[in-house]
Amino acid sequence: MKLKFKSFTLIESVIVLSLVALLLGLGLALRPRQNQQSFADFQQQFAAHFQRARLLAQAKEVESILDFQSDQLVIGQEVLSYPVRSKVNQTAKVVIKPSGYVAPGHISWHQGQVTWRLIFQFGGGTYRFEKV
Repeated sequence: MKLKFKSFTLIESVIVLSLVALLLGLGLALRPRQNQQSFADFQQQFAAHFQRARLLAQAKEVESILDFQSDQLVIGQEVLSYPVRSKVNQTAKVVIKPSGYVAPGHISWHQGQVTWRLIFQFGGGTYRFEKV
């Protein structure tokens, strides 16, 4: 009686490995970029962080500081990244008073040819984003 071993041929193995490599390559190329976000995403994240900082300042009766650095926004211990390829024109610190008061002013970002502006208005913590 003759023993017969069944196994893959070299061509079958190369085809299977090629398909696996192709799927891995596509998976890496199409995965969502975690550090890249749109300005709309940034606006939503800013709204949540700003509201939390205001409530914390009012609850603890201490000032909260929004530190707009060139490449990120630091609010207390939290860091919020700016949208892809955008930088703040001039670093600034915005102070939220224990009463919730925020001095009127603005912060500007440039993102390629587009400039975005965050405008704090009326001193009551009201703000808006506008595309310039």
